[in-house]
Amino acid sequence: MALTRRSSAQKAHSASQMRRISDRRLAKENYQPYHIPPPIRTYPRLPLGSASDAHPNAQHAQDKRKQELNGIKKMLAEAKRDIRNGRRREKRAREKVGSLQRAEENRCEDERIRTKHTVQAIREEEQTKATIHFAAAREAQQMELEALLQATQVGEQVRATALIAAAHKDARRSKTTRKA
Repeated sequence: MALTRRSSAQKAHSASQMRRISDRRLAKENYQPYHIPPPIRTYPRLPLGSASDAHPNAQHAQDKRKQELNGIKKMLAEAKRDIRNGRRREKRAREKVGSLQRAEENRCEDERIRTKHTVQAIREEEQTKATIHFAAAREAQQMELEALLQATQVGEQVRATALIAAAHKDARRSKTTRKA
């Protein structure tokens, strides 16, 4: 079998692979799924039969064990109660925060609607003013047109009267010239 030369990239790859393998091995050796608490102090178990027969201090040891067990049960019950109360407090706090957020959102929505209505009212008022102004301007223009029309009619009447007068004058002249 012939020896093949490995490139530096292959060497680096194998070195990093070896490091990874050693890291995994260390992690497996030091792996603890959870923290293991120290053992609770225990007393020697009593043999079967009467407690007084077994050992002079056996009853005392059994009472001690019961007291310690009851103490542990009480602590556990208190811890559970605290957890429940804590959850209740958290739930109440979340509900309060939620209700405050909803109230804030409602207030913002009301304010937005109010400003929208105000803007709409202002627009309508401006539009009404513009309409009134436009109507007034139109009326003034109409009156000007009527006045101009009347003036032209009067002017035409004056011109017509002047033409008639001129025609009469011409007619009189022509009569006098005929006689002569």
